[in-house]
Amino acid sequence: MALIALGRPDEGAARLEQLANSVDGGSVEQRAEYLTQSGNAWLQAGAPEAAIVTFTNALKLKPGIPDLLVDRASAHLMLEDWAEAKEDLDRAITLAPNMSIARQLRAEAHLNLDQLNLAMADIDAAMAADPENIDTLVLRGRVREAIRLSKVRVLSPEIID
Repeated sequence: MALIALGRPDEGAARLEQLANSVDGGSVEQRAEYLTQSGNAWLQAGAPEAAIVTFTNALKLKPGIPDLLVDRASAHLMLEDWAEAKEDLDRAITLAPNMSIARQLRAEAHLNLDQLNLAMADIDAAMAADPENIDTLVLRGRVREAIRLSKVRVLSPEIID
């Protein structure tokens, strides 16, 4: 954790992962926590592929934890792997329907998959849970603009003449 605090998240992530995988790494809960911290450090380091592996290993130890699913989805979003992110977020929302961050991130995935009505539904749910979240408000603007643009008819050259 000190390495992460010192601005060396990649080294801290690797050490936490080693600790989780060592013979004396502690209980299942402790190992899952080390892997979760490692995954978040990998995200900080800009290594979403490593984060996905680490979060997946944490989920093997502690399956069905909504926060872990959201963390792994964040790594998928960094890679612009919208479908995988959406799958993790669907599971997280099934487990924790009022989790606003999961709704917000799934709206981002829906937006990038051009599923604008689904994106707006998730925005509405995220806003109901946390109406002043600036990231959700900005995303709502992006979704509204995408909806507006989808309704604009592109005039062909024949119509202009």
